[in-house]
Amino acid sequence: MEQKTNFKALSTKAKLQYIWDYYKLPFIIIAAIAVVIGSVALQISSYEPPLFNVIMFNCNHAVDTTAVGFYDFLDEEAIEHTDAAVALTSTLNFAENSSTTMYDRQTLTTLLYAGGQDILMGTGDVYMAYVEQNVLMDLRDALSPETIQKYEDSLIYSTVEETGETYPCAIELNGNSWLKKYDYYDNCYFGIPYGAGNLELAKQFAEYLLAK
Repeated sequence: MEQKTNFKALSTKAKLQYIWDYYKLPFIIIAAIAVVIGSVALQISSYEPPLFNVIMFNCNHAVDTTAVGFYDFLDEEAIEHTDAAVALTSTLNFAENSSTTMYDRQTLTTLLYAGGQDILMGTGDVYMAYVEQNVLMDLRDALSPETIQKYEDSLIYSTVEETGETYPCAIELNGNSWLKKYDYYDNCYFGIPYGAGNLELAKQFAEYLLAK
C-alpha cells in the first residue's frame, strides 16, 4: 500500500515542489485561459470602427480591388485616419449566370438595410432595383446646388410609392477621372444610402468625387 505524503512534515521547498507536481496541469490551463482572455480584451479595447464604409459591386477587379483611392481622398483632404479607416466591400458580383448571384444579393440587401454604409457604387439592373426600393438618400440633402446642377442630366430618380414624389438619389458617372485613375469602373452609379454611418464624410467624398 502506497504511503500517503505527510505534507506538514515537508520543507517549504518540498511543499512548493509537491504543489507544483500535483497542480501543474490545472495551473497551466488556467494560465492559458488568462492569456487568451487578456488578448481578446486587449483587442476589444483597442478596436476602432472604420471611419468609412464603402460598397462597390460589379467593379473591375472585384477581390483584387483595394481601398487606396479612398485613403488618397482622406490624405488629400487632410482627414486624420488609421490604416484600417476604410471598410471596402468589393467582392459582390452580379454577372449573368453567376452561381454566387443569389448569395451576393442577400449580402448586399443585408448590408444596406442594416445601415452604416456610407457609399454605394455599382452597375446595371441590380443598382436600379435598389433605387426603386428607396434605399438611397435624396442627393439634394448631400450635395451643393452647383453640383446637382452640374450633373442634372445624369441624375437617377427614385419614387416614393406612398406619395408619388420623386427625388434624385444617384448619379450615373461616365468618364470620371477618379474612377479611371484607380481602375474601379469604366462607368457606374453613385449614391449615399440612408442610415450612413458617417454622413458628413460621405458628403465630403461625394463632392470630392464629383469634382473629378
